[in-house]
Amino acid sequence: LIDSASVRKCCAAILFVDVATAFAAVSRQLIVPAACSADILQQQVIALGIDAVLVQEVIGAMCKGGVWNSSGASEHLIALLTDWYKFTWSTLEGVDTLLAQGTGCSAGNPCADIFFAIAYSQVLDKTRTALSEVGLVEFLNCDEANSYFGFDSDAAPATVIREPTYADDTAFAIFGDASDIISRLTSAATIVWREFTIRGFTVNFGVKKT
Repeated sequence: LIDSASVRKCCAAILFVDVATAFAAVSRQLIVPAACSADILQQQVIALGIDAVLVQEVIGAMCKGGVWNSSGASEHLIALLTDWYKFTWSTLEGVDTLLAQGTGCSAGNPCADIFFAIAYSQVLDKTRTALSEVGLVEFLNCDEANSYFGFDSDAAPATVIREPTYADDTAFAIFGDASDIISRLTSAATIVWREFTIRGFTVNFGVKKT
């Protein structure tokens, strides 16, 4: 990422994003449709100052299980996935009763790692789209490579510089001139916070985190 900016002779800022208690706190609406009530999530997000209409629109779409419907999943599979997460529970040392779980896909939950990857990919996709709308997604100039391999540069799709991600850690590359790199970084951080927060993820702004 830094080399790409260097070739362009522009400044680069790498926005590293860490999510707090990601697996335990991921919204189940991102995993399976109508797995639990969205009322609490809506109230929490609106209380943070995000527009109520936008919150209702986004969370309403989440609850419809769009990722499964768009992938052609059968009604039987969706019902099975929903049932898996209907009665999950955990135990805690010193507590005599079972604790009902309404969020997260932590260790012990069915297909936890796979479901988290699906949920997180949705958040990254929406974040990338929001960044692109304000010109904060970068592209690689592959004209010379296309020419070398015999591809038509005009017909070849643009090569987006995607954010490297490992589990719940992500880095967004922000390029710009020295005069505007800080304002572009601020805009990117604001968008990342909004898109993550509205979908139930808490961006960790602790020391040595985001």
